[in-house]
Amino acid sequence: MKNITVKIGLLFSIIWISILLILYYFIGIDLTMPQLAMMQLFFILSSISIGLYLHKKSEGFLEGNALSDIKNAMKTGIIYTIFVSFFTYQYFNRINVGYIHSERHQKIEALNRDFNNPKSFQIIKDSNPDYEVKSKEAIYKLKTNEVNENISAKFIGIFTLLFSMMFTTVYSILVTIIYRKVLLRNL
Repeated sequence: MKNITVKIGLLFSIIWISILLILYYFIGIDLTMPQLAMMQLFFILSSISIGLYLHKKSEGFLEGNALSDIKNAMKTGIIYTIFVSFFTYQYFNRINVGYIHSERHQKIEALNRDFNNPKSFQIIKDSNPDYEVKSKEAIYKLKTNEVNENISAKFIGIFTLLFSMMFTTVYSILVTIIYRKVLLRNL
């Protein structure tokens, strides 16, 4: 079973993508960003745990060291992360475009409320020293551009990649420690 960690990462990414598409197309559920993030964390942890376990099983539980285990756990997580991040970009860019428009619309409405409330507008103006010399219209344009840049398929895809890579690293280390201290202790 050569490259079992790569195969497990690919398998879990296909499962995640399939679940997301089934929920969207067949069941009609449009997951929110926090729901997607929680699902992401669960699948990253599961893929790393199963990938490392199957690798240790094929290699021999007493073979290798902690660094090689972390490396193999990260292989699983990185493969999963790359495929899911690319799909996330495509999903919000081509499949569920309405989510981006809806989120932007909500943020722009909140921005309009803040700009029409003198106290809220003053807080916005005080938040950035550059805003002190700008007109209300110039600040509004800057803030709407900021909303449009921060709520885009590209931003979500890059954020997913960075978020997943961070948790891949943390989970790889934690799973390796748990396997070595708890599961392999009696061998």
